[in-house]
Amino acid sequence: MKGSRDHTKYVFDGQTLSKRRLVLALVKRYAQDNPPMNFSHLLEAFPDELQAKSPTQFHKIRCVVRRLHDVPQDAHKRFFCRVGEPLQLVDHVVVVSGEWNKHNIQNVLAHAAALGYAVEVTHPPINH
Repeated sequence: MKGSRDHTKYVFDGQTLSKRRLVLALVKRYAQDNPPMNFSHLLEAFPDELQAKSPTQFHKIRCVVRRLHDVPQDAHKRFFCRVGEPLQLVDHVVVVSGEWNKHNIQNVLAHAAALGYAVEVTHPPINH
């Protein structure tokens, strides 16, 4: 049902973001705050389990971050691959998954707090 989609928004660094944009912002901020950043460190900071522990995953690639060259072309739409979205680390170009739902975003919110990042949950107005 189209009306049952979760449109919760999140405020991080003064910006109101969707689930997918929030994760992108958190990963980029973490990489910026912890230079020099390499892929193994970023993967350790944002393990696949944060995204993969969800009963409603639609794609076989279940991760938070991936090296761009490891993402098949037909899966690019499920990652932030457009100009300006991939992250250039010291050893690889990486992309962030855009596959987030009301279940796995809870893992990210708890993880963000553990990393010291404040995220405020807001709810869009209900239209009747």
